[in-house]
Amino acid sequence: MNQPKTANQPKRKRKWPWITILVLAVLSIVIIGITRRRPASALNIRSAVAETGSLSMTVVGTGNLEYDDAVDIKIPSGVTIDEVLAKSGDTVSAGDTLATVNALSLKQEIESVRSRINTLDRSVNSAKNGPKTETVKANVNGRVKRIYAQKGDEALGVYLENGALLLLSLDEKMAVDFEGTAELSVGDKVNVVLENGGVKEGAVEKADGGKYTVTLTDNGPKLDEPVAVQSKNGDVLGTGTLYIHQPIEVVATQGKVETIHVSENEKVSSGKTLVTLEDLPPSAEYEQLLSDRAELLDKLDGLLALSKTNAVTAEFNGVIMSVNLEEGKTAGSSSGAAGSSAGSTASSAAGAYSGTASASSSSVQASDGDSGETMVTAFTAAPAESVVLSVNVDELDILSIQNGMEAEITFDAIPDRTFGGKIVKISDSATAGGGVAKYPVKVRIPRDNAMRAGMNATATILAEKKENILLLPVVALQESGGRVYVYTRQNAETGELSGEADVQTGSSDGENVEIVTGLSAGSTVYYRAASGETPTGFGMGGGFRSGSGFGSGGGQE
Repeated sequence: MNQPKTANQPKRKRKWPWITILVLAVLSIVIIGITRRRPASALNIRSAVAETGSLSMTVVGTGNLEYDDAVDIKIPSGVTIDEVLAKSGDTVSAGDTLATVNALSLKQEIESVRSRINTLDRSVNSAKNGPKTETVKANVNGRVKRIYAQKGDEALGVYLENGALLLLSLDEKMAVDFEGTAELSVGDKVNVVLENGGVKEGAVEKADGGKYTVTLTDNGPKLDEPVAVQSKNGDVLGTGTLYIHQPIEVVATQGKVETIHVSENEKVSSGKTLVTLEDLPPSAEYEQLLSDRAELLDKLDGLLALSKTNAVTAEFNGVIMSVNLEEGKTAGSSSGAAGSSAGSTASSAAGAYSGTASASSSSVQASDGDSGETMVTAFTAAPAESVVLSVNVDELDILSIQNGMEAEITFDAIPDRTFGGKIVKISDSATAGGGVAKYPVKVRIPRDNAMRAGMNATATILAEKKENILLLPVVALQESGGRVYVYTRQNAETGELSGEADVQTGSSDGENVEIVTGLSAGSTVYYRAASGETPTGFGMGGGFRSGSGFGSGGGQE
């Protein structure tokens, strides 16, 4: 039976809180002791394991969507436009009528072109029956000093090899340069001893510090002949080789040499026939006539094609970029070019629509209201099947990409979708900005209904991908004195790193780097982590490439 406590009965003391405090104090002392014995540097050591994986290097750029290369849609000039049905910005399909042409004007222009072709044929025949030979004449008085051409030679070949068919001496003088110790003055008379022993009197024309030029007659002395210059008392002053003092090149570049009418050292007068040429090519006039005729035939073909329907119809799906026709006006007349535009036009490519043909400006006499061109631009259109994205790639990345590479395209205005593209053009010319050269790169993309010209887009180009390579984080690498190496051992107590192993690196995506030699799969390396695990002072040494400047990036897969 429990007894009730009396007022003077003593209380029992609670000992367990004091025991807990004592245990915690002992643990704190032990932890502090351990921490004091271990250097702070040891707490900042990280490890990494070399592992086999894949590496993708990408080049990323942004730009605005544009229509693909536009096509100039040409029609024959000189026809009257009845109605223009397509306007700038319209999307058209193959077979759609873009404009109608006045039937009467078509018939009149067909007859006009046929008449002009007949007239040209007569001119072609006349030019074809032109002279069969051509003479080359002297334009100045002179003396023949060198004949390069021989009978049967092609004039062009002789000219390309020697710079002339013949060389004439214009001022009746040959010259020789030499150096000597004698003190000569301009005008002093000397003797020039020829190769055959003959002597010609010469005169000092130039004297400059022991360097002299002496001239003599061109009648007899030969071009490139070695001579000696002597004083009047027979002392040798110097030696040299003769050249023409004032040469004149006789030039011809077509035909074959039939006859040479002069000989070396012969004196000739202006107008003298020097060479007769045969087997002449067609004249420039004849070739121009044939070119004009070909253009008129192209125009006639276009007119006949238009006459079947009196309409210009689209042959492919596209977007009209500009219209250069006016209703009631003649195609090709100055007043017939409306010139409305939905965007900049690109390179000309005739034949995209029915009734067109490729032709350049013609020199053929134009009919009334005609601009002089046989074919004129009626519309420009861009293909509807594709669009292009132009991005700028900096000089550090441009050599890593090439035409045909695939690209992933994302749009700010089309979220959660990715489109495929392909590089179709890399510019050779750069634009400078911020000290870095940028090269325009064009990526062609199959068109989607959601795409609109002007949209912002990002292209990610896969520049390189390597499979089954040994990888290591970039932060684990060290560099010193041109060496790239890693630490393979650490002292857990002191934090000291050792066991340096040189490595050769390959490609990098900025986070991981390919290890070519120096480590094997499963090797553990150690490094002292910097703030944020970012390496400091590690450059491009060792041969690995990382993105810099313009949008390079990638990742380990």
